[in-house]
Amino acid sequence: PTERQLWLENRRLGIGGSDIAAIIGLSKWSTAYDIWLDKRGEAEVEDNETEYQYWGTVLEDVVAREYTRRSERKVQRVNGVLTHPEAGFARANIDRAVVNPDISGVVRWKDGRLTTDRILECKTSNAFTARLWGEAETDEVPDYYLVQVQWYLGITGCEVGDLAVLIGGNDYRTFTIQRDDEIIADLLEEGRKFWQLVQSGVAPDPQTLDVAKRISSQHIPGNR
Repeated sequence: PTERQLWLENRRLGIGGSDIAAIIGLSKWSTAYDIWLDKRGEAEVEDNETEYQYWGTVLEDVVAREYTRRSERKVQRVNGVLTHPEAGFARANIDRAVVNPDISGVVRWKDGRLTTDRILECKTSNAFTARLWGEAETDEVPDYYLVQVQWYLGITGCEVGDLAVLIGGNDYRTFTIQRDDEIIADLLEEGRKFWQLVQSGVAPDPQTLDVAKRISSQHIPGNR
């Protein structure tokens, strides 16, 4: 099997950060049913990367380097898929860990958590979506990315998720998302129910957007 085929097979072993937004009805790319088919191995799978996926991967390094240059924080890759210590279906493949020298000079996965308090996600976005992003240094990111970062914070045990984005090839912004245990608990509960459907072969009902609405309202400034 190719590296991509192995990656696709590995994705079927649990729920990742890009899956959870779709599961609760917040993804602009997929529905819960799409994810269910994928996890069951019943979806049609493209073996080749799209151009969008290819450039997202190539530019991840560029965005990570710029984050380090501006923040003066050292980042590193953490190889492998990280699994929630108590919810084995919850999995994370983070872009980078941010080194906190007060905790550890090298970030490792130890005793079911990362040996740091901060992670970094690197994104690219086209200029047409610039209006979906708030001012730099806030936490005003699209809800599907907010959910992804909270999912990763829940799995890694970290307190803060920075999200660095390059918009339209020339507009770089960093956002900072604080861990929210209420959102994480909601996501883990929805993930647990969804994973039971995957294992039992029962397709998910048409989406109820209660959790999505609750997360969106919690994320609106002034609504916390």
